[in-house]
Amino acid sequence: MAREKSMSTAPSPDEIRAAREGLGLSQTDAAALIDCTRDAWAKYEGGTRGIDPIMWQVWRIRAGLDKPAAILKR
Repeated sequence: MAREKSMSTAPSPDEIRAAREGLGLSQTDAAALIDCTRDAWAKYEGGTRGIDPIMWQVWRIRAGLDKPAAILKR
């Protein structure tokens, strides 16, 4: 079984972009899931600003990529 990335590790800009694009979301729509601006989201994808690992998990849950129970079991 492949090891999952630790939830305490921030994703790379490429991982952030790929997750958003994989869901067909605009940067504005992706940002709205965690109540940040499109500009902040663009900086996460551009690598000029890091996303907090906890906020990344919140985003993944709100985007439907993770279930809250999966987080609690780790």
